[in-house]
Amino acid sequence: MIPLSKSKFKYIKSLHLKKNRLQEGKFIVEGDKSVKEFLDSDFNVKEVVATSEFYGEVDNHLLPSAVFLVTSKELAGLGQFKSNNAALAVVQIKEISPPRIAENEIVLAVDGINDPGNLGTIIRIADWFGICKILLSPESVEVYNPKVVSATKGSLTRVMVFYTNLLEQLTKYKGVIYAADLDGQDLRDVKPIESGIILIGGETHGISKSLLQHNTRKITVKGKGGAESLNLAVATGIICHHLLR
Repeated sequence: MIPLSKSKFKYIKSLHLKKNRLQEGKFIVEGDKSVKEFLDSDFNVKEVVATSEFYGEVDNHLLPSAVFLVTSKELAGLGQFKSNNAALAVVQIKEISPPRIAENEIVLAVDGINDPGNLGTIIRIADWFGICKILLSPESVEVYNPKVVSATKGSLTRVMVFYTNLLEQLTKYKGVIYAADLDGQDLRDVKPIESGIILIGGETHGISKSLLQHNTRKITVKGKGGAESLNLAVATGIICHHLLR
């Protein structure tokens, strides 16, 4: 165990900023369950800051060489979430190759997602339904944003997220693209699928016209009330449930 120095405290705090995460190639994971998920994954966990309770619970063979013991109060001051009274990890950002989509797999694509909570929840939804790849347009919120990582509840260790030119990806894709659109076919009338791309629009503008004009099959979640639309993550969950049932 190593004492947490002021310089190390300052360094970890700096990783709350996107520019520092990109410069250092590292991001922060907070919370008991999430830290354990990353320790037990193929991500490279560089450092762990933990309370004595967490240290006593975790398999020490999984811990990195740099482990810092702190109090719950010190831990709360180090992270973004005051409810975290267990651990925080500094994790290496993975180098990811351009996406390759097989003909027999199901992939989720999201055009312009801005809300970190929505992205984190969508990653968790993908994990629940066994979807291993998510394609995001380049302007989307950063996947290593602490709020995104927290909302995934560890699912980021099993779902690969790619920032890519969606039009380029859809153009070369030979399978069926299911696009969520208010003018689409009632989802309840669509048969379950075994392969394809599920395309969802962002919170503000939905799916861009250039993508909708591509060879897509439009689908929609029909409602009965007066709400203008569904929350993005909620709609994604409903669509995945129906198409993968």
